[in-house]
Amino acid sequence: VPVINMKWLENLNLEVPTTVDELVAVLKAFKEQDANGNGDPNDEIPFTGIGLGMDFLSPFGMTDVYGTRYLVNEDGSVRYAYTSEEYKAGLKWAHELYAAGLIDQEIFTQDQVIRDAKCDDPNVSRVGFGYAWSYDAIFRRWKSEYAVIEPIAEKLDKIEQLYDFDLMMNGGHVEGWLVNDEGMVTDVINALTALVDPNKYGTEMPPLLFAMGDGNHSFATAKANWEKCKAELTEEERKDHPARYALVELENVHDDGIVFEPIHRVVFNVNVPEFLDRLKAKLAEQNGDCEIDFYACENCMAKAKAAIPEGAHVVPVIIEGKEGLIVVKHPAAQLEVGTLQNALDVLLKETPGASIDYIHGADVVRELGSKENNIGFLLPPMQKSAFFRTVVFDGALPRKTFSMGEAHEKRYYLECRKIQK
Repeated sequence: VPVINMKWLENLNLEVPTTVDELVAVLKAFKEQDANGNGDPNDEIPFTGIGLGMDFLSPFGMTDVYGTRYLVNEDGSVRYAYTSEEYKAGLKWAHELYAAGLIDQEIFTQDQVIRDAKCDDPNVSRVGFGYAWSYDAIFRRWKSEYAVIEPIAEKLDKIEQLYDFDLMMNGGHVEGWLVNDEGMVTDVINALTALVDPNKYGTEMPPLLFAMGDGNHSFATAKANWEKCKAELTEEERKDHPARYALVELENVHDDGIVFEPIHRVVFNVNVPEFLDRLKAKLAEQNGDCEIDFYACENCMAKAKAAIPEGAHVVPVIIEGKEGLIVVKHPAAQLEVGTLQNALDVLLKETPGASIDYIHGADVVRELGSKENNIGFLLPPMQKSAFFRTVVFDGALPRKTFSMGEAHEKRYYLECRKIQK
């Protein structure tokens, strides 16, 4: 989606552009008028990206053709996108902007690392306009200056507010609005659709916009209820029956208000040395290698951690009187939790009387894991940057991969919907 620096617009007393000509005028002002206000009129980059991108050429009739390379005519026939008049007109326009210095001069040679370094410059906000699937993940320290053009938050005064109250037990404050205007809903859907970068994971792997989390198995319950209901309905009744639709909470995982907390593991009622030997063998079988070592002191463990090669998966392990490290140098899974859980799932089925629990809090894991016949496993927090990539390459995440917040923070159910007529 198009993202613009609102702070720069404010500094220069400019409005958000709504046409191509207005955008060019804004980019020109960004370049010439010290838009970031640091006294240097030459450090601003009006527009940057990784390559030019079809989004930038969309005003000339170009659409997202990354995977198809053709445009569809009104009669249903097709023509090659890169020899079309639309593409030529867009390139001519972009060439003029590039020659005028309104487009980053390194846009065709820089990679994501260089682009992100400019967007997240530690000293000053440097970029005025761009396209991003999640601007807060790119601009980071300057994200408060940016906004998706025409964000729905700017229209809250025009829609109905449903609730506005304090939460119990010092839980903060919550507000909610009803968005039922068809045009606004369409704008939201279009904006979400535009977030998809078709080449984010290469041409072989499809991108991912939404990852579904089944909180407390509620979605599975809703699906089971619908299957039961629809068996007694006619085809016509099924079309608009309320049980057919689920209430979902759509979250931007990059929001600072969402914190990924790890969920650890404790295995109970096992012969600890024998179970660890089998765990080491299973991890080696699934990944090609595995080492499990225990250390006499914290300094010894710290030295061992420092020697572990980059890319290895490391899981601290706690048993009675000892702490150690599980090290898998060439993991098959994207995440440590996947590497560990894949092996535990097999061993627990083969171990009569053994059980597992999923634990919030490292202190609780250490307390339980240090007891006789128990083993505790400490898992690292999942990085948000790895979330969608892991789902794309590994499929569904292992059970209890992470928690959005600690257990005591999840106390509120604010909305519900009727599922019966």
